[in-house]
Amino acid sequence: MQYEPHTKNTFSSAIRKELCDVSPTVRHCVLAEMSAMLEIKCDNITAAQRLKQLCLYAFNHEAYTDDIIKKATRFPAAVVHPCCKRAYIRGSFIAGGTCNDPNNSYHLEFVLPQSITATHLTDTFRAFELSPKQMQRKNNTVVYFKESDSIVQVLTIMEANKAMLQFENVRVIKEIGNHVNRKVNFETANLTKIVNAAVNQIDDINLINSTVGLEWLPEPLAQVARLRLMYETAGLKEIGAMLNPPISKSGVNHRLRKISEKAQILKERVKC
Repeated sequence: MQYEPHTKNTFSSAIRKELCDVSPTVRHCVLAEMSAMLEIKCDNITAAQRLKQLCLYAFNHEAYTDDIIKKATRFPAAVVHPCCKRAYIRGSFIAGGTCNDPNNSYHLEFVLPQSITATHLTDTFRAFELSPKQMQRKNNTVVYFKESDSIVQVLTIMEANKAMLQFENVRVIKEIGNHVNRKVNFETANLTKIVNAAVNQIDDINLINSTVGLEWLPEPLAQVARLRLMYETAGLKEIGAMLNPPISKSGVNHRLRKISEKAQILKERVKC
């Protein structure tokens, strides 16, 4: 399925073209598809071509007559078989459906002129365990889906398999990109947190060194303070490995907290 992304309605047009390539099978499915298209009364060229194709198959006519219209428009009440339901949804999309380019956003909708049509279509979707939402837009009822999983199901039900695969490919790429972005954001935030903590630690140690000297600290804390000043970019695990005897990362963190508490005592003294 070829289409240019980010072009208005091109993805929808490609879907409609693919649906029109679905070969008619049995007469009752043809009637189901025709009934949806005739109810919506859409005058797009693709729908007109599809109606001509279906009339030729089911009635051996290239144009639909009043008699054919009566037979087809009575059919929704008899849409019982899963194959007919698929055909009814397919006809609804050809006549009044659009689907956003998945590169932009996830949205598939059916624009319907009558509430009775919306009821038929909604009930048909429920047979496939799908629950579309509805809204009013001017004089039309819009039945729509915004969840990517539901849109994939709708495309599959209509037998728009190429469109479904295209949609899935885009979705997978977007999800991978979102996962990478989340991971980068997390690591950036974590790194920022580490850097800010190291800066605060060094500030506290410099305060102690410039006022009372590092000798004021207990020797275990003074050892960590000296290493922190010597290796400003070192991680806690690296600092712990430099001590004799070595201590764990959590042990270094504990000592640095104690140093910060000592620095806070000096700050309170200065305030007084």
